[in-house]
Amino acid sequence: MDQPSNQDLFHAALNMPPEERAAYLDDVCQANPTQKEEIQSLLDSHDEAHTFLGKEPAPLPTVSFHPPKCIQQYELIEQIGEGAMGVVFKAKDTTLGRIVAIKFLKPEIYPTHQSVDRLQREAKALAAVNSPHIATVHDLIESDGVCAIVLEYVEGESLRQRLDRRRMAMDEAIQIAMLISEGLRIAHE
Repeated sequence: MDQPSNQDLFHAALNMPPEERAAYLDDVCQANPTQKEEIQSLLDSHDEAHTFLGKEPAPLPTVSFHPPKCIQQYELIEQIGEGAMGVVFKAKDTTLGRIVAIKFLKPEIYPTHQSVDRLQREAKALAAVNSPHIATVHDLIESDGVCAIVLEYVEGESLRQRLDRRRMAMDEAIQIAMLISEGLRIAHE
């Protein structure tokens, strides 16, 4: 006689009151104690899932980023963006007299060597790209324990700012999506 599948037994036990499940599994899994253990493990995980999902996540420690006023020849002007890994500032290159963007790693990410390596790889990869759709990398700097990429500063608004300003016409949305896609295509090549 074929033994019922784990899935069938799990669902049958799940539909029973919790206090009846052990006796049921003892009965149907007499010939296969391993199957009983597997199903019991599934039931335990299922029962614990609601408490896991019901708990408030522990708050992540927040570290406010206080960049230096100057880093090498760059004077920071204002924060202009923030992403998952970094914070971007508008800055003035006092040597060449131009405005640049500087991307710093967030302090909660920076301490790992893998993050610094990733930032360096990102800078090298971007520096190899020559496209009007991707900001040019000017420099990779590290000073007093702070690592950053110096990028071409592009004047204008972010896509989020543009969308907040007014609804986009379909042809404008398609044009912007095509430009973004072209930049991504070039970067991935």
